[in-house]
Amino acid sequence: MTGGGRVLSGLEIAALSLPSFVFAGYELARKTYLPAWLVHGGGLSLAMTGSILTVMAIWSVLIELGFGMISDIPVFGLGRRRFWILAGTALLTAAGVCLLFARRGMPVWFWIVSLLGLAGGWVLTNLTHGAWALEAGNGPIARGRIFGWRMQAGIGGGMVFSLMAALPGAFRTGSSAEPFIFILGLTLLGAPLAHGLLVVAVHEFETDRRDHRAGGRWSLSHLLEPLRVCIATPADRTLAALFGLVGARGALLGTGFLFMTRDALCLPHWSAMLVTIQTLAAALGIAIALTLIRHHSPQRLLVLTFIGNFGLAAVLPLLPAGLPAPLIMWSACSGLISPIDFLLLRILLGARLDEGGRHQEAAPQAAAYYAGFHLPFNLAAALSLTIAFRIYDWAGFVPESTSGASAWWALQLIPACLAASLSGLGLVALAGLVKCQKATGKSVPIGRKRSMGN
Repeated sequence: MTGGGRVLSGLEIAALSLPSFVFAGYELARKTYLPAWLVHGGGLSLAMTGSILTVMAIWSVLIELGFGMISDIPVFGLGRRRFWILAGTALLTAAGVCLLFARRGMPVWFWIVSLLGLAGGWVLTNLTHGAWALEAGNGPIARGRIFGWRMQAGIGGGMVFSLMAALPGAFRTGSSAEPFIFILGLTLLGAPLAHGLLVVAVHEFETDRRDHRAGGRWSLSHLLEPLRVCIATPADRTLAALFGLVGARGALLGTGFLFMTRDALCLPHWSAMLVTIQTLAAALGIAIALTLIRHHSPQRLLVLTFIGNFGLAAVLPLLPAGLPAPLIMWSACSGLISPIDFLLLRILLGARLDEGGRHQEAAPQAAAYYAGFHLPFNLAAALSLTIAFRIYDWAGFVPESTSGASAWWALQLIPACLAASLSGLGLVALAGLVKCQKATGKSVPIGRKRSMGN
């Protein structure tokens, strides 16, 4: 249902879901294939690649923070969402085309400008799309329908793009042999179509007292709103810390996965297939989590997820080189468990948004909440990128040149120790969140045995 109580049509649900399908391709390319492509395809050093990825991550955080509240204000008569969707699509398309025609040996400034444009465009569209989806539903049933289909679209997109990246090399020639470029080209075709359908098919939430509160003017307070909502109470600060820990662990392990497969475990031809296995396992893991959430609180499921991630980190240094079976099993378990914590944190965030709406005279700003609690997630991911590449440099790891003990230290043992520590800190933070909720008498209204009024 929309803010006015109208039930969304199938076309509107599809329009709200398809951008997640395309965005999954960008996320797969950025997190999994971009680091290796910059080194092997772009001819950049490992240190320069790490610096560029860190700058890219910080830039994404700044863009999301800056537009987290501004995008809640109408612009040029196009409403609060359409303008930013169109602007972000134009930006990512222009930057993506530049990368498609890039060649080895291009100057560093070219890579920085192009990647910042690509990241900025995707952040703008994804932030606006997320806020639009939050506003399109009213109540748990309507939101569950919207975000359920968005999640399915994202998982489907991840599977489709990873399977396409695993196609035989005959389907790709020249510089397109790298999966990053192949997936980038597909997302550049899909983004204008998906975002165009969203703009045309879905009505924006009607402007009401939310916009009147701002008076249609931008101010410094709007920029600071995402920061305020994630530190307002001890429970909010703890939830923000959990977002940060999950972001750090994911970036730490994801950044080095292809390097580990190729250099430490000596299984370069298995890389694309392993990514596909992880994506298929993630679809199953999300389906299981959505079933379990009907009977168990997200806090309890988060405990199990953090314990599972701790176990995966402990096993990582034990994976033997040259044997695909153990790595396949580890990748499948990682895909099954790893995405669940982010899903559960978003469920807790949705409850926090509803709580804010019940206690504020003006309804909460969806983009501010979305950006505010994703801020620690993105900042921690950026920091993990820096740490990961510093570890590689410290251990003397050089892609395609280093193997044996140096690669094991840099790509398996040290990341495993850090990932296990982050999972342990997550359990401590989760205990703090439960303590805060008990102190305030509030709990998340999820589960069949819980009253929706609690």
